[in-house]
Amino acid sequence: MIILANCTFMGRDFNVLNVYGFNDKHDRCALLEDLQSHMLGRDPLVVGGDFNCVLSRADRRGAGGDFKVDRSSVLLQGLCRDFKLTDCFKTLHPREEGFTWTSGDGTRASRNDYLFTRDCPPTDARITPAFFSDHVMLTCTLSLSSGVTVGRGPWKLNCSLLEDDRVVSPYREQFIQWQTLQDFFDTRAEWWEMVKGRTRTFFREIGKEKSREKICISACLADISVWMTDHHLKLNLGKTELLFLPGKDCPFHDLAITVDNSIVSSQSAKNLGVILDNTLSFSTNIMAVARSCRFMLYNIRRVRPCLTQEAAQVLIQALVISRLDYCNSLLAGLPACAIKPLQLIQNAAARLVFNLPKFSHVTPLLRSLHWLPVEARIRYKTMVLAYGAVRGTAPQYLQALIRPYTQTRALRSSTSGLLASLPLRKYSSRSAQSKLFAALAPQWWNKLPHDARTAESITTFRRHLKPHLFKEYLG
Repeated sequence: MIILANCTFMGRDFNVLNVYGFNDKHDRCALLEDLQSHMLGRDPLVVGGDFNCVLSRADRRGAGGDFKVDRSSVLLQGLCRDFKLTDCFKTLHPREEGFTWTSGDGTRASRNDYLFTRDCPPTDARITPAFFSDHVMLTCTLSLSSGVTVGRGPWKLNCSLLEDDRVVSPYREQFIQWQTLQDFFDTRAEWWEMVKGRTRTFFREIGKEKSREKICISACLADISVWMTDHHLKLNLGKTELLFLPGKDCPFHDLAITVDNSIVSSQSAKNLGVILDNTLSFSTNIMAVARSCRFMLYNIRRVRPCLTQEAAQVLIQALVISRLDYCNSLLAGLPACAIKPLQLIQNAAARLVFNLPKFSHVTPLLRSLHWLPVEARIRYKTMVLAYGAVRGTAPQYLQALIRPYTQTRALRSSTSGLLASLPLRKYSSRSAQSKLFAALAPQWWNKLPHDARTAESITTFRRHLKPHLFKEYLG
C-alpha cells in the first residue's frame, strides 16, 4: 500500500510517501516497482514505512544460515541508489543495529522499518519502544531549505497543444527514442531530468512557431484594416473569413487570429461560391452543393407532371447540372467515395427527366441524355484547362505548371503533343501529388487520342474530347 501526500512547509513543496510492504514476496516486489513512478521529480522527498524486507544481511539477526537477500531487497537497494535516498537512522547512527522488530522470545530481530529522504537531510533519528505494537517507533527530525527558487521558475505547458495529433505524434516518437538512452545514465532520476528538459524545449519551440505565425498574420490583417481605413473603407470582421491551410509537416492545424480583439480564423471559408476547408478535402463544399441540388430537384419534382421531357431536361440542366459543373475541376484527384454524393444527384436528375422510379438503371439514361458522369465531367473540365495552358491562352500560373515533353533527339513522337510528367522525387508520396494539376494534367493529357492533343482550336478539341470520355466511362 502506498499513500502519497504533497505538502508545503515554509514556502517549500515536498512529497511524503508512506509505504506498507505486503507479506507476500511477489506482491511486495510489485509494490516496490510501482513506487518508482511516485518518486520522480525535483521536489524534496520523504519515504518511510514498514517495507517488510531488509536492505542487507546486517539488518536481520537470528535468520540462520538460510537467509538470502530476496528480490524485494534488491529492488529497495536499487531505489536508494537510483533516486539518491538517504537512510536517516544509519546516517546518524552507523554503528547501531537499529532493529525495529523483535520476536516474542527475542531470538530474531530485523530492521524492516525505514525512513529515507532526498534533499532534506536528517538532524536527529531515534528509536522509541511502543506498547501498542511489536514494532518500535522510528522518529526523525529533518531540515528543509527555504523555498527561494533560483531562475525563471516552473515551466507551464500549453495544454491546447496536446489536442493536436500533429504535435503529439512527433513527441511520442521522440519519447520512444529517449527511452533507449536510459542505459547511458547512472540513475533513472537523471534520465528523467533529461526527458523533462527536452520536453520543455520541444513544446517551447512549437509554441514559439505558432506565436510567430499568429503575429505575422495578425500584423498583415491589421495593415489591410489600416489601408482600408485610409481609403474610407471598413473591414467588416463579421463577414471576414480567414482560412489557415497547414502544410504536411505543420505541427498545428488552426490558429486563433485576432484583429481589433475579434477572432476571425475559421475551419472553412467561401470564395466565389466554393467552400474551402483547411484540409482541402472539399467535403464541406460537396455537401453544400448536394444539399442545394436536392432542394432544386424537390421543387422540380413537384411540377414535373406539368412539364414535357424536353422542358424537364432543359430545366434540370440549367438549375442542377450547372451547379455540379461549377468549379468542379477543384475536385480532380479526389477518391470516388468523396464525389459519390454528386453522382447520386446526377442519377436522381436523370431519373427525374424520364420520370422513372428511384431504383431505375441509370447508365442507359445518361447515354440517352449525352451526360457524362460526374467523374468524367471533372476530367473534361481539367483537360479544357490543360488545353488552354498548352496553347498559351490560359492564365500564366497554369501555364507554369505544365511543360511539353521534349526528347534528346528527333523522333516521330516529337510532334505528338505529349506533356512531361511530374518527377516523383519532388514529393514524398503519391498521395501528396494525386490532387495536383501539375501531376494530373500530364497524366490525363497523354491518354487522349492524337487528334485531340493536336487540335487547332478549342471547339475541335471539345469535339474530340467528349466522345473519348463518353466511350471510356459509358462504353
